[in-house]
Amino acid sequence: MKDKKKFWLIFSVAAVVLFVWMIRYKAINQDYRQRWSANTEKTYSVGEIVPIAPDFVGYNLAAEGYMLRVNRFEIVDYRAYTSALQYDGTDRSRIPDKVALVSVTVSQQNSPAEGFPLTELSLYTTDMLMNMDWDLLGVVNPILDGATGIRLQDGASCDILLPFDLYRYRFTSAEWNRLEQSNIWLQVTNYPTRKIVRVNIGEE
Repeated sequence: MKDKKKFWLIFSVAAVVLFVWMIRYKAINQDYRQRWSANTEKTYSVGEIVPIAPDFVGYNLAAEGYMLRVNRFEIVDYRAYTSALQYDGTDRSRIPDKVALVSVTVSQQNSPAEGFPLTELSLYTTDMLMNMDWDLLGVVNPILDGATGIRLQDGASCDILLPFDLYRYRFTSAEWNRLEQSNIWLQVTNYPTRKIVRVNIGEE
């Protein structure tokens, strides 16, 4: 009899936990669908100021009052670039072939946010997403002091160089040879408006 009562007690608790989980799961999915169903896209050019608000840079990650402007974009040879910096990144398991450098200015005005997260910025072509080089980010931006975000005083601005690794094996030969002639975008905000900067204007 005791074993039977214990079984029904465990069963009841499990049923309640499952019910609560299902309600939570449904609520999260509904919120996600609502956020993305109305998602729009706005494209900026190099030199234009991209205001973050009222959009989010990531899921529930806001940076109200912050703004970003892309100043310059270039693709350089990784080894030649790091050699000029006297930076030895050869301890990595795989050395990038090239690095895409995006020069930006981050500024803020009357921002209640704790800072601007660089982790949510992404660079991509029509077919490929490029990864931020976090080690090199710290090398070329000592002002970050090892952080992956920046917090500015009211009315202040800061120039930051964003390095993105490029590996030849991730591209076809045709894509790699035409990389500097390809359309390339920097995604700044995620939703409800996806704000992107066309940093490189391609031929296609």
